[in-house]
Amino acid sequence: MSTAEKKNFEAKNIDALDADFDLRQDASKAQTQSDNTPWYKKKLYTVCMFILVVEMCERLTYYTIMGSQRGLLTNYYGYASVQASSINAAFSVLCYFTPIFGGWLADSKLGRYKTILLFGTLYLIGTILTTISAVPQVDNKILYLVGVFVFLTVGTGGIKPNISNFGADQYGDSP
Repeated sequence: MSTAEKKNFEAKNIDALDADFDLRQDASKAQTQSDNTPWYKKKLYTVCMFILVVEMCERLTYYTIMGSQRGLLTNYYGYASVQASSINAAFSVLCYFTPIFGGWLADSKLGRYKTILLFGTLYLIGTILTTISAVPQVDNKILYLVGVFVFLTVGTGGIKPNISNFGADQYGDSP
């Protein structure tokens, strides 16, 4: 290799190194600019808040109903204690069985986000129906059972298998 070729080769390598350095500086600037975003506007924060609120509301409602259902059914709707316990156990079994369907639906048809929104809405409808049925002027046992056994169990089935996985999907594959 002649000296002219060596100088040309070195100049090309230096240009390539300079271009690489410029790209790294641009990436560094972009990262610094994105770090200036307020914490409440970051995607991860929004997703985490969505997950926490949905999961908190779902679990709070589930355990409230599980804890008060036997007393409501015996004292308010006139069921025998054994019947009330059976209804309470059936509600619990359905809430733990329907997530199989909810997980399948999210993975194969709707996606996790749409599944959580759809089934969260069903859960909300069930909670409203259950609340309305307990109002003394309404006093509707069928409305209560439909709210609990149709809407709440199906809503749990869509929320429970997807909410944690949805949160995990927000992190990238890199360590």
